[in-house]
Formats: sequence, C-alpha cells, structure tokens
Amino acid sequence: MSVEVFYDERKRNVAMEQDVQKGVEAFRECSGLLTRLEEFDISHMKISPMFQIGQADQVSEFDSTLKRELWFCAHHAIHHNAMILMIANLISDETERNMMLSSFPGDFGLAPATITALK
Repeated sequence: MSVEVFYDERKRNVAMEQDVQKGVEAFRECSGLLTRLEEFDISHMKISPMFQIGQADQVSEFDSTLKRELWFCAHHAIHHNAMILMIANLISDETERNMMLSSFPGDFGLAPATITALK
C-alpha cells in the first residue's frame, strides 16, 4: 500500500503565511507530528509523490519512501533559508539588518556539501 502525496496541491494564502503566531503554531504542530514518527521505521513506508510538470493534466508520479521524502524536504528547506538570508541582507536600516543577521547561525542557508567545499 502506498499513500499519494501531491506536492503542488496545498492551501495557499493561509493565516500562517501572514501571522507569525499562526506560523509558530503550525511549526509546533508539524514538529510534534514528526516527533511521533520516531516510533516507526519510516524507511519502508511507501508513498507516491506527485508533481505537476506542466499543464494541470501533466502530473508525474513515482515510488518513494517517507524517509526519503522527509530528507528531501529538509534539504529543500536550506534553499528557503538562503532566500531568507538574502532578504534579510536587503533590510535598509543597518541596525535592524545587523540584528536580524546576527540571529542566524554562520552556516544558515548553506547546504552541507557547500559547507564541506568551503573548508
């Protein structure tokens, strides 16, 4: 048995995208769900990710596991962190910009392979 996951079918313009508190609540809920997964061997949990590759009727589906997809999501988040860092660098007020940038770890937004290559 395989569960279908359609990455492109999601709610848009939801409260957590505009309200920091709602975003924190959603993050905590997701974190709790992921923590509960520790009880299971997710390396063999079959899922079928689907992506829209063109027009609405052009969908690509393949076989995967929950573990592989969670690793993909974690790795993809680095890309989003890099964009957050880039946006933070555009803050015009120098004090505010420096305060924001100092809150990030030094390797924020860098992929592990990039960090290794920079050493």
